[in-house]
Amino acid sequence: MFSSEEYIDFLRHLISNLDLVKLDEIVSILRKARDGKKKVFIVGNGGSASTASHVAQGLLDVGIGAESLTDNVAMLTALANDIGYENIFVGQIDKLLNSGDVLIVISGSGNSPNIVKAVKYVNNHDGISIGLLGFDGGDVKELCQHYILIETDSYHWYYGPIEDMHLVIGHIIATLLWDEDRIKKVRSKKKV
Repeated sequence: MFSSEEYIDFLRHLISNLDLVKLDEIVSILRKARDGKKKVFIVGNGGSASTASHVAQGLLDVGIGAESLTDNVAMLTALANDIGYENIFVGQIDKLLNSGDVLIVISGSGNSPNIVKAVKYVNNHDGISIGLLGFDGGDVKELCQHYILIETDSYHWYYGPIEDMHLVIGHIIATLLWDEDRIKKVRSKKKV
C-alpha cells in the first residue's frame, strides 16, 4: 500500500525530470502547425483517450485546429466492428490527414496496436508524429518523430502518475502557445 505523500513525492520526481528541451521542440512544432493552418489529431486508449479530448480542447483554445479522434463513439465502434480495433485511428486519419498535419499519441505503454499503426501511417503519409509516452516508451518511442517520455518502472499503480503528467504536459503546451495579446490580458487582470 502506498501513502498519499509517496504519490505526491513521485509526482514531484516526475515533474523535476521532465525533458524541457523536448517539450519546447513540441511547442515549436505545434506553433508552426497553427501558423501553417495544419490540423492536429490526438489519440489514446482508456484514460489517455480522456486526456486526448482534454488536450484537443486546450489546443483549440489557442487557435490550433485540433481534434481528438477518441470522441466519436459511433465512429470508433463502427470502425472496430468493420475493420478491427487496431484500425480505429488509421480508419479516421486516412480520411482526414493532409501533408504536414500532426498526430499526437498519448500512451502509457506505447505498445497498443491502434497507436502503433496510427504513428506508422502518419509517418508514411508526410505527417508529423508526436508521442506523450510512459514507462519505457514501448514500440511507439522508436516510431515517433518527437516524444516526451515519462519514464517509470512498470508497476501498475504508476499509470496514474503517468496520466497526471500527460495532462500537465498538455496544459503547459497550451499555456506556452497563448499569443502575446492573451498573455497581456491575463497579466493585466492580476488581483492585488
